[in-house]
Formats: sequence, C-alpha cells, structure tokens
Amino acid sequence: MVHCKNKSRNGNIISINQIPDVTVEFAKTISEISDLWIDIMPQSNLFFQPDYLNALEKSPPIGVKLGYLLFKQGEDLVGGAILQVQYFRANQNIRYDDSEKVGFFGTMSKFFRNLVASRVEFHTLVCGSMLLTGEHGFYFKEGLFSDKDQLEILDNGLTFAQSEYEKQGIQIAGNLLKDFFQTNHSFSSKLTNFGYHEFQVQPNMILHQVASRWDNFDAYLTGLTSKYRVRYKRARKKSKELSKRELSLEEMMSYRDRMYELYNEVADNSGFNLVNLNREYLISLKRSMPNKFKVVGYFEAEKLVGFITTLNNGEELEAHFLGFEKRLNRTAQLYLNMLYDILAEGIAGRYESIVYARTAMEIKSSLGAEGFDMHCYLKHQNTFTNRLLPSILNVLKPEKAWEPRNPFKNPLDS
Repeated sequence: MVHCKNKSRNGNIISINQIPDVTVEFAKTISEISDLWIDIMPQSNLFFQPDYLNALEKSPPIGVKLGYLLFKQGEDLVGGAILQVQYFRANQNIRYDDSEKVGFFGTMSKFFRNLVASRVEFHTLVCGSMLLTGEHGFYFKEGLFSDKDQLEILDNGLTFAQSEYEKQGIQIAGNLLKDFFQTNHSFSSKLTNFGYHEFQVQPNMILHQVASRWDNFDAYLTGLTSKYRVRYKRARKKSKELSKRELSLEEMMSYRDRMYELYNEVADNSGFNLVNLNREYLISLKRSMPNKFKVVGYFEAEKLVGFITTLNNGEELEAHFLGFEKRLNRTAQLYLNMLYDILAEGIAGRYESIVYARTAMEIKSSLGAEGFDMHCYLKHQNTFTNRLLPSILNVLKPEKAWEPRNPFKNPLDS
C-alpha cells in the first residue's frame, strides 16, 4: 500500500513498500528548481536542460500547461519528471484517411469510429513532451531503485501533481506516460499493475551509426544501390530552381507569420496532431539556444516556401518541426530534399544518430532510417472508463501500413 501525508506546502512524503520516505515536490516553472534540476538531470539530453525548458515555457503549445516534479530521498535529490497538461479531443487530435472506406462495412466502421471519437475528450497529464519523440519524460539516478519502484514513485508523483493542478481549476482525468522504446518494454507488466494500458504509436525513425559509417556525403551515396542514387539525383535536379540558406534570428522574426503558415500546411494533413504549435516557439528556441538550434529556409525566387529545423542533442541530430508548400512536394520533391539536407547536416556534423521522429516512415526508410517501435501508457481516473480504454484505443488507433525500404547495396550498411 502507498501511504501519503503532507510534509510542506509543495511536498508529500511517499512511503512505498521497503523504500525509505521519498519526497515529491511540484513546480510550475523550471526557474523555481533549476539549481536542483541541473544536479540530477543527464547532461547528455538537451530536452532535460533548462535552456530548452525555458524556451518551451516562454512559448508553450496552445492550451498546454507545463510543470515539473522533483523526487528526494531524505536530503538527496534522486529524480525528476517533466509534465504537460493538454485537453485531448480525439475527433480533433486524430485525423483519418477514409478514402478507401467504401461500401456498407467501410461506412459503418467510419461511423462507429467517429461516434467514439466525438465522446473521447478529457484533460490529460502527460509525463514527457508532446513536441518530441523519445524518452524525455522522467529520470532517476541509476542504481537506486528498481524499475518497479521508479514507476511506483512516478505514479504517486503524478497523483500529487493532479492535486496541484486541481488548485489551478484543472481536473485531470487521465495520465499518459509517452514514448518508451522496445528495449524498455519491461515497463509494460509493471505499469499494468498500476492500472495503465499500453498502446503503440507510429515508430520513431532513426538513422544510426552515421559518423561510424560515413566520413562525408559522397561516401553515403557510394553505399546506395543504383536505384536510390538515381532517386537522389532526380530529387536534387527537380529542386534546382530553389535556393536555401540558414536563417538568423532576425530573419526568423521577419518570416514568423510565413513560417507558421507553412508549418500549418503540413500539420493540418498529419494523421495524429496532439498539439498546436505556438507561433513564437521556434523563435524562443533560437533565442535560448542559438548554437544548438538551426533553421534552414527554402526559397523560390525571394519567397519563403519551406523550412526545416534541427537540434544538436549531443551525439544525436534531432529533426524538429518543418513546413512547406504542398505543391512543391510534387514539382520539386521538396520534402525528400529536406530529408537529404538533414542527413547531410548529420554526416557533416559527425553525429552518431539522426532522429527523424515519427510520420512519413516509408520515405524516411528510403534514406536508411529504421523504425523503432514506441510504447505509451494511459490510465483514466474513472475506473469504469479505464476498463474500456483498451477497446477505445483500438477503435481510435490510426492505422497506416508502410513498407520499410533498404537503400544500401551492402547489407553491412543497412
């Protein structure tokens, strides 16, 4: 049994089985806890660092509230968690392609799914980030707690956070722990004991061993089969009328509205869009991390027609948000060229991995990226609704079949 009792204005003591008392504290902003936070969080992960979190706080996604948990054992800081609260509406956040659902059974399937989606909406407490793909939600010092104990501490910390958000007038109906790799799949059975239900989302597309395999982009091209070298040359030829350059902070500010328009042109056609990006978010990142955040603009004559953004996350290059005019995806293969440019940046920067994130899996695999399954865990506070969650998640799951590609002629390169 878990026992909680008040310790202070912003903390609880949680006694968990044989674990000595663990204190959890809640903070609304990273500035309240930054000195402590820096001492515990891994320096190798940019998305746990105050520079990134401060930028996010200044320009959070529309309608999202942020928060943090600190865990102490006695006087020692032992862990922390990043929180986001989002009002989730299934019929708005999930988009479906119904072009192939014809006939009686297809029509009934569409009707039933939309009926369920229209009734699924609630405030969700997310451990992790809805702007990122990957394990960026919580961290405990290694060697102190078992997986089971970490998750029990975390789950009770989320319960405490719910009470803090209730003071702000926000009633949390569900907890979401997002984006665990298959290698951490041992969490599944343990979280089930705490009432969570597992579901899979689109895989994280990652190109590994970049620096280990290629010294330059020509070496990468040499390793491709003739089919994919021809594909590369064709894409570059189609985009020759476009120019590109890295954008300064001042240029980003002048193109703010145009960039937001291009981002929305892509986001509005994505299958699963949990958040609406803040118009100022990319500018906040550039201000906060000028040497770690890069924006490249694509121009047709003098008109901005697309952009890509990347983040330097230690040994990983993270592809972040982008936007482009859809018509140029047909005439200039703009999206494919953007993926090649991110790859070129990763090779030139000697990164070990390029994280292309989810969506557009097949085209990303055509560059050599592999799909890594991601698991999420959801628990509804209403016992009856929580029992129904597996069926609801199965109905709402956007299914999109894709065929992995292997562009390399040498199996050792794949």
